[in-house]
Amino acid sequence: MEKPTGAQKINNMYEYHNSVRNLTHVAVVRTRCKVKYFHHYLVLDVGFYSVDIIHYTPGNFAKKARAVARVTWQTIRFDETDSILLDFSAGVFFITRQEYPSTGDEMEMAYLRACYRNGEAEYSLTSNNCESFVTWVLTGEAKCEQFEHSGAGKRILMDIIESGIDHPNVITNSGDALIDIAVKQSIIKDLALSKSAATALAAKAGATTAAKVGPSAVAAGVSTGITAAVSVPVEAAFCGIDIYKLNKQKKNGLISEKDFNRQVTKKVSGSASSVAVATGTGFLGAFVGQIVCPIPVVGGVIGGAVGGVVGSLAGRATGSAVSGKIFDSVTA
Repeated sequence: MEKPTGAQKINNMYEYHNSVRNLTHVAVVRTRCKVKYFHHYLVLDVGFYSVDIIHYTPGNFAKKARAVARVTWQTIRFDETDSILLDFSAGVFFITRQEYPSTGDEMEMAYLRACYRNGEAEYSLTSNNCESFVTWVLTGEAKCEQFEHSGAGKRILMDIIESGIDHPNVITNSGDALIDIAVKQSIIKDLALSKSAATALAAKAGATTAAKVGPSAVAAGVSTGITAAVSVPVEAAFCGIDIYKLNKQKKNGLISEKDFNRQVTKKVSGSASSVAVATGTGFLGAFVGQIVCPIPVVGGVIGGAVGGVVGSLAGRATGSAVSGKIFDSVTA
């Protein structure tokens, strides 16, 4: 793993305590799923027993379903020997660069930029992450060397991961919406099924018979229509919202023009692929669901809903990764 530009290794707490200053850029090595990477944070204030930092970090944001990370102001005590932000055995580095603030006015401006974005929850693994946040605060220009120096394979992996964390509420809410619609449709309303009962039926095993082929075909058609009716407006709405937010970030200088174009390409391609694949897997899921669930049509509708959600995930991941790779090749 390549060290960041201007990185100086800090070996222990004594070196950290004696060297840390206000607006020190810190990178610490972390490992997730056996993959090592740098997490970046910015020191805002140095005390005798602790430092106040600001960084993009995961947290408990149950009230904001789409937030996977948030810019957070945090205090680290020097006696927190088990803190992952002070893991000297893994690797802690101070980063200094020529373009970083050196005058009082520049440092004040950087401090104001940090305060301006405190509480922000617009994390992006590839364009608005912990490193790009710190570099933007210090220079006014977002830059992420980890992504820029990544090979094609790692970029594809990051795009796939981002496509999954980018719309966690779409994945959950689309499935719920499909089941809600299925329960409310007159075709199964007479069965007086509750949402919980309908959901439970999706996992129920039943005997397979040739007599179910007819209902399966009907259910497949109904399910495909429901999947398309729900997924198209949902994907279009969230794609539009995401592009609007990206454009706002670009205007505010939080992301570069290139990052904006790359993210928009991924959003549009991912949404289009999500709808296309979801429709196909929804059709297939309807046949499987009808075989599993003995109640005519109901099993197919629920199976189609499940298949649609799975297809939506796979389609978005594939579309985002492929379009990201093409964009990188064209703009290299």
